[in-house]
Amino acid sequence: MLDPRTVADLADRVADIVREAAATAILPCLGQLKDSDTFEKSPGEVVTTADHESERILSERLATLLPGARIIGEEACAADPLIMDRINDRLVWIVDPLDGTPNFVAGRAPFGIIVALAEEGIVRAGWLYDPLTERLCFASYGGGAWIRHGDARAERLKVGLPAVRPVASLAT
Repeated sequence: MLDPRTVADLADRVADIVREAAATAILPCLGQLKDSDTFEKSPGEVVTTADHESERILSERLATLLPGARIIGEEACAADPLIMDRINDRLVWIVDPLDGTPNFVAGRAPFGIIVALAEEGIVRAGWLYDPLTERLCFASYGGGAWIRHGDARAERLKVGLPAVRPVASLAT
C-alpha cells in the first residue's frame, strides 16, 4: 500500500507542477484564444489547445514523481477510450488538465486543474487548483484536507458541527 508519508511528500511537488501547467499553458491563453485554438471533441464538448498543452506538461512532470505510475488524462482518454482500462492499475495519476473549459473559453471563472493519485482503483490524494485566485486544495486518504491561497501557509480544513440541527426527509 502507498505509504501516507509518500503522499505527504508529494503534496508540494504536485502543487508546483499544477501551478507550472497553469502559468505556462492556461493563463497565457485566457482571453487570447483564436478560433483555431478551440475544437469540439464530442458533440457539445469543447477542448482547447490550452487543455492539450496543460495535459502534456502535467503528464511529463507527474511521470517523474512516481516512475512506473500510469497517467490517465482526460484528453488522452477522449482520443483513446481504452486508456481507461488502466484505471485500476497499481498507481495511476488521473488528470483533468483544464476543468471548466467552456468558462475558460468565455474568459470567465471558474476553471482550474484537477489531479488525483489512485492506487488500485482507490483515490489516495487529490489536488484542485484555481489559477485565477491561486487557491490550491489538497486532500489525502487519512491525511486530511488542506487549502492554500497563493504563497500563504496551508491551512488544515476541519468539518464543524452545523449551527442548525439537520433535518432529514424523504422524497419520492
